[in-house]
Amino acid sequence: MMFIVSRGPKQGLIILAIQGKDKNLEENLSDLIYLRFREKVEPEKQALRKWLRERGRTSLKKLIEETNIETIEKAFPALTDALKFLVQRTRE
Repeated sequence: MMFIVSRGPKQGLIILAIQGKDKNLEENLSDLIYLRFREKVEPEKQALRKWLRERGRTSLKKLIEETNIETIEKAFPALTDALKFLVQRTRE
């Protein structure tokens, strides 16, 4: 993700790299599914797509949008911490 930020007359660019718990984002998506539905899904793109298809869901984006913030914070702790930090810094 890239953010262009301003503070007074100065502008800056923030680049936020998103990584999963150990290796990839699919690990966090797998956690999200477990936290929401108590179903274990392998943290691989193919397994996640299959899980969505079998449940008639169209996208991971929609799944995330339908999930409450507390569950998202548990499934994506590093990402939500980084975003909270950025929001806090912009308010100072």
